[in-house]
Amino acid sequence: MARLGDFWRYGVVKTLRKLKAAALSPVLAMRAGRPVRSAYGVLMTPNWQDTTFRYCIFGTYGRDLADLLLGQSDDFVFVDIGANQGLYSLVAAQNPRCRQIIAFEPVPATHARLAANVALNGGAARTVLHHVAIADSVGEVTISVAEGHTGTATLAGRDNGKPASGGVTIHTINAPLLDPLLAGDLPFVNGGVKVGHWAAQNQAT
Repeated sequence: MARLGDFWRYGVVKTLRKLKAAALSPVLAMRAGRPVRSAYGVLMTPNWQDTTFRYCIFGTYGRDLADLLLGQSDDFVFVDIGANQGLYSLVAAQNPRCRQIIAFEPVPATHARLAANVALNGGAARTVLHHVAIADSVGEVTISVAEGHTGTATLAGRDNGKPASGGVTIHTINAPLLDPLLAGDLPFVNGGVKVGHWAAQNQAT
């Protein structure tokens, strides 16, 4: 039964949401310039040419993580690694128990949309944005960003160290630089999973 349920949710329902997004996006795109309220209840700056944006607007990702974030009943900090345009940071900010959002998004154009969406929803006071990626070293790398689908940005697909088409340079930090950015006393939630205090979690790993 569990497998049948998973097939229904991720095979049938998600596919139908994708089809809905593809069908309605050209119509809604004609309202260019207006903020758009997503299926998750947050406002986003229009970016209709981007598949990730359309998935946010039409609820393609489902409700699991959003409901988990909204259902947190204790004070927490949400850490959003690879925040893209900020959907889950914005959802977390709807929960008054979320005391802070710490979001990382290294791609310049996507980071700019993330910042615009945070400001649009009035969450700037509780949100700290970092224009870097988390890696095993400090420096610069080239990430490949597919045109029309920011959510598929990847470091893979490189040939002899040369970036694939659509590559942009991003900055990286490692664990010693990350630690002070996450210092605090509240438990962290990352991807909907409560991981305890950062210092304790970091020492355990």
